[in-house]
Amino acid sequence: MTRNLYAILIAATLSLPTLANHYSGGNITWTCLGEHQYDVTLQLFVDCSGASVVPQDLHFASSCGTSFDVSQIPVPEGVEVSQLCPQQIGNSTCNGGTLPGMRLYEFHTQIALDPCDSWTIGWNICCRATSLNLTGNQGEYIEAVLNSATAVCDASPVFAEAALPYVCVDQPVNYNFGVSDPDGDSLAYSFIDARRFTNVVEPVIYRPGFSGAEPVPGITLDAATGQVNFTPALIGYYIVAVQVNAYNDANALTGSVMRDIIFVVIDCTNNNPDANSGTITNLTGPVTQTDDYSVTVCGGSSFCFDAVISDPDDLQTLALESNVATVLPGAVFSVSGENPATATVCWSADGVAPGTYIFTINATDDACPQPASQILSYAITISSAPNAGENTAASICSTDPPPNLFDLLGGGPDADGTFTEVSPGVYHYVVTAIGDCPADSSVLTVTTVQASDAGIENAITVCENGDAVLMIDSLLGTPQPGGGWTSPDAQAHSGFFDPATDPLGVYCYTVPGTVPCANAVACLSITALLPANDPACLGTSIAPISVNEDVHLFPDPSRGSLSISVPANAQRVEVIDAQGRLVAVFPMHNVHGRVEIALPSSLPNGGYSLRVIDEGSMRTTFFQLLR
Repeated sequence: MTRNLYAILIAATLSLPTLANHYSGGNITWTCLGEHQYDVTLQLFVDCSGASVVPQDLHFASSCGTSFDVSQIPVPEGVEVSQLCPQQIGNSTCNGGTLPGMRLYEFHTQIALDPCDSWTIGWNICCRATSLNLTGNQGEYIEAVLNSATAVCDASPVFAEAALPYVCVDQPVNYNFGVSDPDGDSLAYSFIDARRFTNVVEPVIYRPGFSGAEPVPGITLDAATGQVNFTPALIGYYIVAVQVNAYNDANALTGSVMRDIIFVVIDCTNNNPDANSGTITNLTGPVTQTDDYSVTVCGGSSFCFDAVISDPDDLQTLALESNVATVLPGAVFSVSGENPATATVCWSADGVAPGTYIFTINATDDACPQPASQILSYAITISSAPNAGENTAASICSTDPPPNLFDLLGGGPDADGTFTEVSPGVYHYVVTAIGDCPADSSVLTVTTVQASDAGIENAITVCENGDAVLMIDSLLGTPQPGGGWTSPDAQAHSGFFDPATDPLGVYCYTVPGTVPCANAVACLSITALLPANDPACLGTSIAPISVNEDVHLFPDPSRGSLSISVPANAQRVEVIDAQGRLVAVFPMHNVHGRVEIALPSSLPNGGYSLRVIDEGSMRTTFFQLLR
């Protein structure tokens, strides 16, 4: 068969019998303009041998109860997408010739859509071209679904492939719609039933042996990449409908688009480019090749690879094109050679979110009038690099509970790492390698700041005729010097309590803390002024006096322990030093008779008062401590 006769037969094959069925496929997409405004695009592939294109209508309906039509969208200027060699484009039906010609029209309308899950945007026409897999000239319906509540101001997936696919009978076909998502949503592909509109939307009727899931015998669709593979056995038209769902990072469906299109199978005297060529070779950089057309790369890394594509017709020249720069911003695509032709792809994944990114390479030979092509897809999976955070120095207070070391790290580290103390207060944090991404580590240096010590709170009584009391001596524990005192009215105080001038109440001692330690505070409660004739105020040089003679103790002087006789109703025994400070307390509940007590080892030698407190009285005596 000569090339001229072949061209005539093709032109005859593609002549369409009605005014409507010259529409050969289409899809609906959208972009967000902000403030709930959207630019909606209806793309239609139109056979140039049919009637003139007319204004189009779109129907909008939401699950929130709103529906309306946008009618008579003006006809835009079409772009010729005829699958012809450059030398023969002028002979297409789009230009008054006889060779099969096709134009792509993009109808636009701008519309406000309230947030709703979901908005369905639909278009339909009465008739289709006769095909091998559908009965009759059924109508055509296409739609897109926008979840504008889940995905606020989200853009739809878009189709890069802008030509009606002509493929060769009995030759392997690699095809890809070249879909990408401007928002980086994940995409999932599936064959669906083509649809028609008969006052309701319904599936078309397939001929026996065909279905939406298998519109061409043996056809396959990769759900992750959108790659279509088949070897057609019959010449003619096949209606193929594919749906693309988009999911955000939370795996919520943001929307879906579909393309309903004709695959035209012809009898070629030309061979397709080799369907098994184009595998990844000469891979460089910290990446791993997972199959012939896929690699994984650690986030932030750079890589390059070659894809060598050949054509079995040795004298033909291949042209390679790709949407890689759209899918992988900043990617460099270069081509060398003619047949085989080598595509080189280089890219840096710095700052790109983890996920799988799919791009295509379209290899087209220079056969004329009908070039043959293969569309190959490539998957780039970006792994999230381990993050151990930043080297961090932190301070903690000695009185704080043991810290959570992870909470002290800076830089947003991954939580599944391991700490190792390499020296006192110095910790290495390591997050193990993930796939091709090497392990990451950081250093945490923790400095412990000693807390200030203001002592332990106490309560004392003082003698009204006594000298001024240095209050720090009446605090328990080991208060540091250098702090400041406040009086009961929260005014600064000297730290000496003068019974002649100072009021009773709570006096607080504060020692400033060093960040991150807080100030240390201990308070001394001065609860009473004892009268001058109180035994505790008479001094140890005066003979023992007691309001009740039935309290006895020995030995006196004591070496550290005392034997005391107490009455049956005694509540406690108190030991008071010569300055009137309460230095020891011994509970005596349910105790009577003779009791042995051991004095605190911290008490210095000297004279002390011993008081026995019962329900209604206080008995006092004195003793000397001489260790």
